[in-house]
Amino acid sequence: MNEFFVVEGVDGDVIEVEFGGGLRSELPAAWLPDAGAEDGYRAEVVEGGVRFVPDDRAVRIVRERNKQTLLDFHDDHDD
Repeated sequence: MNEFFVVEGVDGDVIEVEFGGGLRSELPAAWLPDAGAEDGYRAEVVEGGVRFVPDDRAVRIVRERNKQTLLDFHDDHDD
């Protein structure tokens, strides 16, 4: 299974990322040495680890999933 994420910011040795499910986390900058804000990536599980692949679709996919999550959350609390 692939997981998409977007780089939210780069601060020294740390990259702030947002995943498709809304989770925000930090990764070591050494893992994505050329990353910049708003870059999209796909994380692929491979034998012995994880590979991060630049993916132009990631920003759109992450933003759409998070928007839908917010809409679903709002709808659940209107009752």
